[in-house]
This record gives sequence, structure tokens and C-alpha cells, in this order.
Amino acid sequence: MKILGTIGEWGGCSWYRIAAPLIALHKKLGIEIDFVIDKLRFDGDAIVFPRVSSKEGITFMRQAKAMGKRVIVDFDDCFHEIPPWSMCHEPFQHTDALPIFDKACVEADVLSCSTQPLADYYREKTGRELAVCHNFAWSEHVEAVAPKEITGKPKREGEIRIGYVGSYTHLLDIACIKDVLVEICAKYPQVKLVSMGQPFVLPAGFDKHRVEHHVGTWFDPQKDGYLAQFMYRYYREIGELDLDIGLAPLEPSIFNSCKSNIRFFEYGMNGVPVVASAYGAYASWPTMIASTHSEWFMAISAMINNEENRRNMASVGLEHLREKWTDATILPQWEAAWLGEKTVTLPAGNYDDAQSRAILEEAIG
Repeated sequence: MKILGTIGEWGGCSWYRIAAPLIALHKKLGIEIDFVIDKLRFDGDAIVFPRVSSKEGITFMRQAKAMGKRVIVDFDDCFHEIPPWSMCHEPFQHTDALPIFDKACVEADVLSCSTQPLADYYREKTGRELAVCHNFAWSEHVEAVAPKEITGKPKREGEIRIGYVGSYTHLLDIACIKDVLVEICAKYPQVKLVSMGQPFVLPAGFDKHRVEHHVGTWFDPQKDGYLAQFMYRYYREIGELDLDIGLAPLEPSIFNSCKSNIRFFEYGMNGVPVVASAYGAYASWPTMIASTHSEWFMAISAMINNEENRRNMASVGLEHLREKWTDATILPQWEAAWLGEKTVTLPAGNYDDAQSRAILEEAIG
């Protein structure tokens, strides 16, 4: 059996939802895999499509079905509930993207998504069952990135670095704890706010010397060559921020209730303890959670004031990631959804990083 994965963008979505599971399935079962990039290809028994939302995409999908291919549509966001303030709202709400996505959901052989709330939402909308295939951290990345020792001691002398890492689509998520962060900085002069991707939302006049912002990494064919290398570089850049405490706030919304917990993968494998919203997928991670202003303030303060708290939370988070959220545990969900009864199990061959590099380098040509 051969599965083709369609790469829609060079970023985390294509890694978590296309490349990582296919490479892991190849590693475990020996199935043949390849990637569709920039040109139509039908030389597989099954083709995975990410969030079909264009006329070209649904035409490609229908052609594949007409040729007898198993068509899988996979996604990890609630596109019908994108908040109005998000820059992703207009491309979906004011084009024909949503009606096309609805058609793809009806016509696909298999629908898979990242969380149970997301599956529940689209089951109500489409009348179809969706397979929940959780995102996972690639075991090789976790072991390559994880610190050899977690002490809880400040990463940089004289500072407690409190950070947020997330894309530019998280404006109101970080803004919902703005007042907490202002109060934290007023009480603790050693605190520095560090962000990557989405900047902190802070009041005018806030001391700019208390804030450090990093634009974040982008896929670079010259540096990366393939998505696994890009994600490795991204995780390492998070580690290089030297965060003592990570933040994971979520504004309550239908969109956020459907989100996955990859923020904890990014912090966890770097040994960063987290204070998170007691909401959605974030509430079930073994970390300090908060809902109200006072809870956020107390939770962050408890991390600032106690090295042991930081050490314990970081250690627990990393071990939870290793035990529950890598391909070793999650892959059977993908195997059942994507391969199903048509699975032809081939002998698993030797598989190492050089092989993964060769597969993906060939895919991007």
C-alpha cells in the first residue's frame, strides 16, 4: 500500500497532520509513502488532503476518487467558528472556502481531525463520524531536544523569563491575561516577558526593557530541506529563549474549545513548566491551571517564587509528554483511521533519520 500526503503549507500543520504520521506509519509498518507538493499526483492507493477549501482542491480530490483512490480529508481547526478578530476569519467567511470544505467533508472516504470536541462539532454539522487522530510529538524530536537535567534554577542570572510562544493568530488569547502580566511585572522586578511569534499585548507606556520579542522561525529550504528538520529547528529556537515559565492562555470560544494541546509539546520537550488556562484540551495537562485574574496571578507567582515548583512541573510535563503524547502511544489512532480495513502490512525495514531526510528531500525535489 502507498499513501500520498498533500503538503499545503510549510509549517506546523503539515508536520503534525501529514508528514509526522506518515513517516511514523512507514517506520512501524513499512508502508510506502510520498508527498504531493505543487503538482497533481495520483500514484498512491490513498491520498490525504488537508482542509480542502479551494475549487482546485476539491477538483483534485474528486479526480482521485474517480480513479479509485481512498480519499482522506484531515484537519485540526474549527473553520466555521474562527473568531472575527482573527486574520484567518475573512479568508474563510468571505469566500467560497467554507461551502467547498463542507462538500469535501461529505465526499471524502475518511474524515479525521485532532480532538474529540472538533469531531463532535463536525459530526453534528455533516452527519458523519470523524476519526480522532490526536497530534503527537515525534519521539526523535523529544529525545533530541529534551534537557539532560531540569533544575528549576533561573536560566539567566538576575531574570525570571516568562514566555509565550504561538502564531500571530493568538492575539486575544495572550491579551486575556494582559492585566495579570502588568501586575506580575510591577511586583517582581526580576521578571522579563519573552515572546516568539505572537507579541505580548501590553498597555502603552509599558517599560520596553521588560519585554523581548522574537519573530520566530519560518521554513527555509536552504536550512531545513524537509519538515522534520524545520520542526527540530523550531523546537530548538524555543529552547534558546531560556524560558523559566511558559504561558498557555486561551480565550473561551467554540474555536478554542476544539483546539489541540501542541503548546505543551513545545514547552514540555524543552523542560519549561507551564501555567495554562483551565479550558479545553489545556485543562487536562498535568500543570498549573487558572481561570480568573487572581488564579493566574497566584499560579505565576508560585512559579516565580519557588525553584522546586518549576523543577517539578517541568519534569512532570516532560514525562507526561513522553508517556502519553508521542508516536509510540498515539500512532494506533492514525493507523486505524487512515489505513482501516485496506491495510497491507509490509515488513518494517530499518528506519533512521537519514531515511526520513531522503524521503522528504525527494518529496520537495
